[in-house]
Amino acid sequence: VDDLHSGPGAASSAGAGGAEVADSEARHVGQAFAEAASDAARLRVSEALQRLSETSKQEQGKKKQAEKKVAQAPKGADLEVRHYVHQVLSDDLDDKVKAMLGELVRFQERAKERDPLKYQKQKRFCVGMREARRSVARGKAKGIICAPNLEECSAEGGLDDTVEDLIEACRDAEVPVIFALSRNRIGKALGKNIRLSIVCILSAEGVH
Repeated sequence: VDDLHSGPGAASSAGAGGAEVADSEARHVGQAFAEAASDAARLRVSEALQRLSETSKQEQGKKKQAEKKVAQAPKGADLEVRHYVHQVLSDDLDDKVKAMLGELVRFQERAKERDPLKYQKQKRFCVGMREARRSVARGKAKGIICAPNLEECSAEGGLDDTVEDLIEACRDAEVPVIFALSRNRIGKALGKNIRLSIVCILSAEGVH
C-alpha cells in the first residue's frame, strides 16, 4: 500500500507544494523590498522637508538681519544735504532736537490755555524764514533749527540766498544755528502735518 501512495501522483503533489512555498517566499521577499523602498522614500521626503525647514529658517534670519541693518541706518542717510550745512548730521542730534521741540510745543500750548491774551508774548518758538529773521534782528532769537534739505533755489534773491543771509545774520548776532531732522520731521516734531524748514527758538527755559 505504501508503495502505491509513493508513486508518480505523490511526487506531483509534492512538487506543487514546493512551488507554492516558493511563490509564498517570493511574495514575502517582494513585500519586504516594497516596504523597504517605501521606508526609504519616506526617509527621503522627511530629509527634504527638514532641509526646506532649515533653509526657510536661514532665509528668515538673513531677512531679520537685513531689516535690523536698515533700522540701524542713519535716518538722514537718504537726505540730499545742501551746501549751507556746516556741521555733522547724526541720529543722536536729531533725537535730542525732536525731544526739545516736543517739550517747547507742550510748554507753549500750556501757556496758551492759561492766558490766551499773554500767549503771544510768551511764545517759546516761531516758524518760518521771515519770523526767524525778524527775531534775530530784534535780538530775541536764542537759536535756529534748520532742516538740512531745503529746496534748491539758486536764482538771485531765491531761497539759497535767503538761507545764507539768515546764517550770516545769526553768526553776527552769535545765535547758534543747528541743522537737524528734515522738513517733514520738523513739522511732525511740532505736531503739524506740514513741512517746516526753520524753527526759531525764543526761549528754551525748562527744557532739559
